[in-house]
Amino acid sequence: GIGLVIGAYITEYFGWQWSYHSAIPVAFALFILSYFYLKDYAEPVREKIDFVGVALLGIPLVFLIFGLSEGQTYGWTSITIISMFILSGILFYIFVRYESNAENPFINIQLVKKRNVLIANFVGLFAMSGMYFLFFTVPTLLQDPEPAGFGKTILESGIIMLPATVMAMVSAPLASLETEKKGPKASMITGLSIGLISFIMLIFFRSTIFDIIYAAVVLGIGFSFILVGVINLLLISTPNERAGEATGMNTVFREIGMSIAPAIAGSIESMYSVPVIISILPYSMGSLNYIPVFYDFPSSRAFTMVYIIGIIFVIISIGISSLIKNTRGDLNE
Repeated sequence: GIGLVIGAYITEYFGWQWSYHSAIPVAFALFILSYFYLKDYAEPVREKIDFVGVALLGIPLVFLIFGLSEGQTYGWTSITIISMFILSGILFYIFVRYESNAENPFINIQLVKKRNVLIANFVGLFAMSGMYFLFFTVPTLLQDPEPAGFGKTILESGIIMLPATVMAMVSAPLASLETEKKGPKASMITGLSIGLISFIMLIFFRSTIFDIIYAAVVLGIGFSFILVGVINLLLISTPNERAGEATGMNTVFREIGMSIAPAIAGSIESMYSVPVIISILPYSMGSLNYIPVFYDFPSSRAFTMVYIIGIIFVIISIGISSLIKNTRGDLNE
């Protein structure tokens, strides 16, 4: 939450480049503190990094994201975009085949095949995509000039988004309590249901700043329940010695969701736009004293389409989550 506001302040007054530069000293300080104060009690194991697996996952992701984000530019039926999707699918297949036989795989396919682990990974992917649909579209909606948006500054947008992150943090203990009493399945379905309400709110009620805040807060609460449920599901569904591997793998899936969502949302925003006058140039010709300068901004329909896709992602996740087995006795299913 603090990062949103500080990052917005730095971006507005020093440029977006400095929002990245300012992270360097923080990262360095965390590295030093981690080196001296974090204790690792696990026995060190010498294993090779699966660079081939990393490449076989990264390259098709690049092709997929390029196809999703540039489809409107090149044309969805163009050879370029179709080739991107075909190559992405082929390389994903090669990745799965390679990782299935790799000695030290980047993604342990055998672990992924376990029911609960597979569900946790895909729910993590869809949930993170939903969260980033919000993070990608709401700042755009807030900062675009009227009437396309609210005409707010970058800093104001960061402050408006702050309650969502605060409520996500505050609701985490409640999510933990529900997970402890009813299991991760209940927590995940609760969070997804709350997220569904949030997207419905964004579709029908986003005409004021408070509408945006309410919907963002609801989604923040829902995401907290989802994340707590996902992590706990992984911990009860994998042996202790594989827990780190399982949670790390889930992070990869969530990162994929974070990458795909902006590409989808950006593509939709470019498909549905509305011209807005951003300035006026003085010009004298007869009765005409000025020339309006127009720029295209995402239309209301664009945001509605993105949130409808968010609803679809949530509904799929709820269906997947209904297949969860909560007990350790089902580890091998």
